[in-house]
Amino acid sequence: MSRYEHTHARDLALVTDDGGNLEPYAWPGGYDIAYYVADAGMICVTCANENRDADDPQWNVIAFDVTNWWDDAEACDHCARLVGPSDE
Repeated sequence: MSRYEHTHARDLALVTDDGGNLEPYAWPGGYDIAYYVADAGMICVTCANENRDADDPQWNVIAFDVTNWWDDAEACDHCARLVGPSDE
């Protein structure tokens, strides 16, 4: 996955649905979105949404990146779900 930079709240609005949840896929293209938290970990959308209101500041999403078909899938640092292209 590519290097990421700190994301502003207005940028997170680009990948947030009407209900306030982070989106799992980019549009157009349908590529997975990887989320990065304050402790520099990469997490999947499920873990990002489940922990958005956590009291621990390490869970704060600070950046996101859209995966591409040429990227290698990476495991979520919390649940080990693969984020990125699949062979399916």
